[in-house]
Amino acid sequence: MNAQFFQSWRGALLVAAVVAVGVSGYKAIFGPDTATRIAQARMSRLLPGGQPTQDMFSRQVAAARPFVSAQITLGQLTNYLQGLNYEIVWEVVDVDTFVMRASGNDALTRRNEEYAIQFVVLDGPVKDGRVIGVFNGPAAGIESMAYNRVTVSDEEIVQFILTIVSDLSPVPLQ
Repeated sequence: MNAQFFQSWRGALLVAAVVAVGVSGYKAIFGPDTATRIAQARMSRLLPGGQPTQDMFSRQVAAARPFVSAQITLGQLTNYLQGLNYEIVWEVVDVDTFVMRASGNDALTRRNEEYAIQFVVLDGPVKDGRVIGVFNGPAAGIESMAYNRVTVSDEEIVQFILTIVSDLSPVPLQ
């Protein structure tokens, strides 16, 4: 191979192919980039195996601002939505924030529905010295929610939770 070959289009193509194979090999050997590794680390801590831990499922759900206990656990909410034949997918947003996506068909209208509920992990009603809620113990607080990709208000979130609570409890709440 001489200098004239590297100046031709075939030489340039050979150099590009060698660089592409080298970069692919480097990534295959040394793993994903930093951003991917950070996202994977967050996912493994908050949602190991792509699912919340049993501890997270046993946390009460708190909604509205300030956060108020909805008297149901994250596990009960998940089971309720799965009982309606919704497919549940979990995504990590940040170190202490995750999203539950529930999608499926409404049994009566046969329309496709999707709920996206963003939760924040709360260790108690006080955060950074400020009272953020009226509940006892750890909770999964609903920060925001979307229905069919449209963000809903805090009042609509409360109405959604109250519907679920009334379906789950045999005695109407006072």
